[in-house]
Amino acid sequence: MSRSEIELAAGLLKETKIFQAANLPALSESLQGRALISNYIREEKIDPNFPSEPALGLILTGRAGVHKMKAKISELGFGDLFGAVNIFTSLPGDATLITALVPTKVLYIPQSLMREFMADNLAIAEGYIAYLSQRVYFLTTKIGALTAGDSQAKLACALLELSYETKGGKQYVKIENFSALARDLDMGRASLYRALDKLEAQAIIKRKGKLVEINDSKALKAFLEN
Repeated sequence: MSRSEIELAAGLLKETKIFQAANLPALSESLQGRALISNYIREEKIDPNFPSEPALGLILTGRAGVHKMKAKISELGFGDLFGAVNIFTSLPGDATLITALVPTKVLYIPQSLMREFMADNLAIAEGYIAYLSQRVYFLTTKIGALTAGDSQAKLACALLELSYETKGGKQYVKIENFSALARDLDMGRASLYRALDKLEAQAIIKRKGKLVEINDSKALKAFLEN
């Protein structure tokens, strides 16, 4: 692993909730020789594990799609983490498939190194807990939205989960199959279109064919919290 790759990885990690309180030089030194970088070609499966143990993954370059039950549920890009939920559990995976959408480079931090980070720096352990707490909060609000029966709340939940952010900072969702999305949200196709129309009328989203641009993510999150 080159010095430039180490510095890039350390800088990206420093920007995440888990490592925001880390000492940058110490972080770089720990990654050297302990972390692993793997390259993937387009459409190649990205293994969420280190060769011999669970690991935390970081996208250094490229993009990856996250699929569950053959449906794309999210997209990972530059600086995104994956694997944090499962790194300290012995339970089997959740059938999530991660696939490179373009040539992609991933840094892996093995479980053993994560343990050392947390033992040496309490702030990293607290950052990890905060990251997981945020995930739990989102899943709790998602369950509430999906069981509430309100079509706009269900749609808002789906748009937030399926969205990806471009380098320009804009958020988009590509809906490949409206009928399939309606079935997943337990609503009719007409109800889905009405919900889309209402969100667009409020300028929360903007549609162009199968592409949905999210103009106001805070407004979408408000549907989950009400």
